[in-house]
Amino acid sequence: MNRLLTNSLAIVAVSLMVFPWVFAYPQDEEPDKWVYLTVTVVSEKGNPVMGLASGDFEIREEGKPCQIESFSTNDEPATIGFLIDTSGSMKESWVQSEAALKTLLADFMERSHPDSEYFVVSLSDKAQLLQDLTRDHQRVLEAMATEARGRTALFDAIDLGIIEANQRSGKRVLIVFSDGLDNVSKTSFQRLKQVIGETNSLIYAFYTKNKYVRSSQEGASGWANLRIMTGLTGGQVLFPQDATELVGSFRQLAAELRHQYEIGFVPAPFKKREWRRITVKVREKPGLGKLKVRARQRYIVTP
Repeated sequence: MNRLLTNSLAIVAVSLMVFPWVFAYPQDEEPDKWVYLTVTVVSEKGNPVMGLASGDFEIREEGKPCQIESFSTNDEPATIGFLIDTSGSMKESWVQSEAALKTLLADFMERSHPDSEYFVVSLSDKAQLLQDLTRDHQRVLEAMATEARGRTALFDAIDLGIIEANQRSGKRVLIVFSDGLDNVSKTSFQRLKQVIGETNSLIYAFYTKNKYVRSSQEGASGWANLRIMTGLTGGQVLFPQDATELVGSFRQLAAELRHQYEIGFVPAPFKKREWRRITVKVREKPGLGKLKVRARQRYIVTP
């Protein structure tokens, strides 16, 4: 995209995260009824961009402008779940190196907010909670199980992760390590998308290439699943090509989660449960170059 004039507005689809204690009731302007957006702004190199003010953002819901009621850039603790694919398709992937995975996650937790809480879910024939919410980094690392076997209950694992994360308020994040394929979950992909649309959990995925896929089409299907799920929440799929990129991706993600914008607004009145689309305009700033905004493009309102 060509550089726009300083005062121009670049329209960027953003994600809307509705915290579970925040429901948008018609014609109610109390703060606890506002809808809250979590917005990530990054530079061309992918580094978080802070220092923007509320006046640099413009929110539209279904094309109609919304009044910004609250704006925050505070570095707050998060509830973070690690969802690790331990199915047979993960054999020989980097996820199977327990020592390497523990080193990466230990570094990630050290760089995250000191009061963040973590949990661990494994997924193979079924989704299993290996470690419930804790601030103890050592307990998280000891819960890691990486032996590859069985089928892949990815959708069930994400559903379970959302349930576990919903025990806490504030920012909630799921970090998935998987090839995106599922062959045994009870939760359908369609149902999972509905669950994601109603929650505030931000999903990121580290794509782990599966050498056992039967066709390029099957591999593309797994990638597409991850892109859809992360896109619905405003996260992204990360696909590091080597060890250096892998370390860099983890560190960049840890920094991103501590440098995001929280914006509150009063939604338009509604009478039924429905999907709503959100767009946000971000004013370009001198010296910052091209800015990229990553967040949800739509969410579900619930009466």
